[in-house]
Amino acid sequence: MEAIQKSIKLIKKEEVMIMFKKIMTVFILINVLLLAGSTSVLAKPQPDFTFWGTAYVNGVPLTQTDTDYTITLEVDGIELVRYTMGDIPTYGDFYVLAVPMDDDPAVTNKGQAGDTAYIYINGNPVDENPLTLGSYGGTQQLNIHVTIGEPEIDVTPMSLDYGDVFIGSSSSLSVTIANTGTADLEVTSIELGVGSSS
Repeated sequence: MEAIQKSIKLIKKEEVMIMFKKIMTVFILINVLLLAGSTSVLAKPQPDFTFWGTAYVNGVPLTQTDTDYTITLEVDGIELVRYTMGDIPTYGDFYVLAVPMDDDPAVTNKGQAGDTAYIYINGNPVDENPLTLGSYGGTQQLNIHVTIGEPEIDVTPMSLDYGDVFIGSSSSLSVTIANTGTADLEVTSIELGVGSSS
């Protein structure tokens, strides 16, 4: 015990400081290496995967002038990308969906290679669904097709006969307007034609 005490006394104050600095340097280096090792396994954003091609509605190809058509892509019910025809003039008559990608499954607003995706034209699913997202940075030429129904107006009865209505009297008849088609019907006006009064 006496020998240990004597050796401790022999160590100078400067030597203690040098040893302390060396220990702290080693400690910092170990922490940096551990931190670098843990961040190297973190997921990172990846290059987009892109679908592109011609979009067809009821068999007719959309062009860049069809600006009332929007094409969207969803994964797990989350919209990842949208393109309205004509938004980017250099795309011409093609739609382009550049899907943002990430290799972290916890990131829900980006796709991953192999995810199942669904494309919609104005909210209508395309015939080619479901689709699979390809590799990071990849592209796939894909023509898409959708059949969007049309409204069909049905008016019952087609004509009304009020008969004789005397001055100071009124008469009331009803008309039923029904949509028997497969798309929404928008009634913007009703015009009454002038009929025979005989």
